Amino acid sequence: MPMLANRLVEQRKNKKLTQEELAKNIGITRSALSQYEIGRRQPDYDTLQKLADYFEVTVDYLLGRTDDPTPLKNKYLDLDNKPIRNIIKLRKEQGISQDDFGKMIGLVDPALWIIFEKEGNVPPRILQRSAAVLNTSEEYLLGLTGDPSPSTTTVTVAGKEISVTPEELRFLEELKKHPLMFHGLQQNPEEMVKDLVKSVQFRKKFKQLIEEDDDRDDIIND
Repeated sequence: MPMLANRLVEQRKNKKLTQEELAKNIGITRSALSQYEIGRRQPDYDTLQKLADYFEVTVDYLLGRTDDPTPLKNKYLDLDNKPIRNIIKLRKEQGISQDDFGKMIGLVDPALWIIFEKEGNVPPRILQRSAAVLNTSEEYLLGLTGDPSPSTTTVTVAGKEISVTPEELRFLEELKKHPLMFHGLQQNPEEMVKDLVKSVQFRKKFKQLIEEDDDRDDIIND
């Protein structure tokens, strides 16, 4: 039996689910799941990702490419509180108070960040936002690399290719919704984007721009 079939059966039984229950939970038919489990059919990528997310493992694990089932976003749980220590270190170096940091990462009650720092437990979505606010990478916060430089992407603005971090990219996407503000980047887009993202004033303005797009019913959705 193919590795994928074996691991689907293994993971389903670990959760004590019937084929009917699992199929319903991820939005496929029981017959399709049955075909996956006996190796007669392969799920498409979207279905494979749904299965991996549901079981809280990686796609590579389901396919047999690795024996480590842990998704990157969960690995910080075994890193002796490295994420919270690295976040506190960078927060203090950048002169950001606990309350301001809570606001920057979008907590409904910014004071909750004080609790996160005390308990040393950072949910994955907050880890992602913390990396963006602190202009670093999730891998650095997790302690998986010693290089604090954020990952970058090349985009074209006003006919010029510029390298931007994830936070800067999100800023550009939001700015496109506000033509008058976006027009101001035409002369020197890379320098202006980076200067704006570095400023605390921009971060507060940026939070207002994206607030309407984020679900604030919970603290933050993982």
